[in-house]
Amino acid sequence: MLIEKRITLKSDTGESNAVGDYRNKPTEFYAQPEPGGKLIIDYMVVLIGGAEKFAPETYGNLAALENGIDILLCRSCEELSMTGGNLIRKNTDWSSMSYDMNLHEKPEGGDVLEVPFKLSYGQKIILSCGDKLKVALNDNFEGLAEHVFYIVAY
Repeated sequence: MLIEKRITLKSDTGESNAVGDYRNKPTEFYAQPEPGGKLIIDYMVVLIGGAEKFAPETYGNLAALENGIDILLCRSCEELSMTGGNLIRKNTDWSSMSYDMNLHEKPEGGDVLEVPFKLSYGQKIILSCGDKLKVALNDNFEGLAEHVFYIVAY
């Protein structure tokens, strides 16, 4: 029997909240199976939280991103862009990936954008030894309160 688990993507330093300035040091947040194991990915969720209201043309409560975010499937030294090469630069860009984006107002002020999406329609993605699912960041996210990527997998 497979047990569903939520796995937060992390950087090489173990950080899971991607709110840093990655312009001079591009950073990847990733998930990979344990040695000898595999991950069967059902879907991915992005949580973006800010202290201010969000607008469609911004990223969270920041200005639109200059470089953009890519989600990559890495297998045997090959990388496949899960965004189809259409990098995420603003809140509305996530709508091309998500079937059910939700914008929530935080009680203390500001907004949280929750973006669940399937990485591959009709089938699950299986990561084996040496494979990775990664989110590539090379913009400044310091104005966000929360910026977390996680997968639901078996």
